[in-house]
Amino acid sequence: MSTFHFPASRWGAAAVHVGFSAILLLVIISLVYFIWYPGALTFAGGAEDGLKIVIAVDMILGPLLTLVIYNIAKPRKELIRDLSIIALFQISCLVAGMSFVYEQRPLAVVYNTHHFQIYDAQKLEGNNIQINLLDKYSGSYPKIILERVPKDPTAAAQHSVNKMLGTVDISTLWESFPKDSSSLSELFEIETATPCIKKNIHSYNSEGSICFNPNTLSFSDFQKL
Repeated sequence: MSTFHFPASRWGAAAVHVGFSAILLLVIISLVYFIWYPGALTFAGGAEDGLKIVIAVDMILGPLLTLVIYNIAKPRKELIRDLSIIALFQISCLVAGMSFVYEQRPLAVVYNTHHFQIYDAQKLEGNNIQINLLDKYSGSYPKIILERVPKDPTAAAQHSVNKMLGTVDISTLWESFPKDSSSLSELFEIETATPCIKKNIHSYNSEGSICFNPNTLSFSDFQKL
């Protein structure tokens, strides 16, 4: 049977592998950046750790293995077997990396009048908050939520202590993020020239500052501390 469809050299095979891997990587990054970790939450939420694994396997290790083992002189069945093993290994690594990214994806971003806190599934569980509780908030995931901290200084301090001790159900203080100008002006000093409001943001493995747009409830320009 003709081997016309197989590249003539190992460098050609590796180049084809890189091409297909680049397309797959583009799909993965789009999924992460636009759906799971929209905008700057990709970096604030720690998605880059899992993406580094994905990029290393998809764009480096996979094509490199193809470059090493590819030999057009091999019998067709043997060549298909070797390439299938590489594909299976690459897919397994990609699934492992993407599973990590998916499990750590932000489900809620909560503003407590001081900073934003990213809640993934593990952090929600640690605070005894059921994920389906988030369904009552409008918008797509992650939900942008306001935590109404008591205005009285003494009550606010006690709330902070109870929160650290885990003796308070913080979800009882959560509400949909306001969009009207009067409510937003109580929370932020909004400059009409720019919608960017710089605030600190915390996740399970990262802390930094981020630009929050209250009009679109979106985040940009994350800078790690």
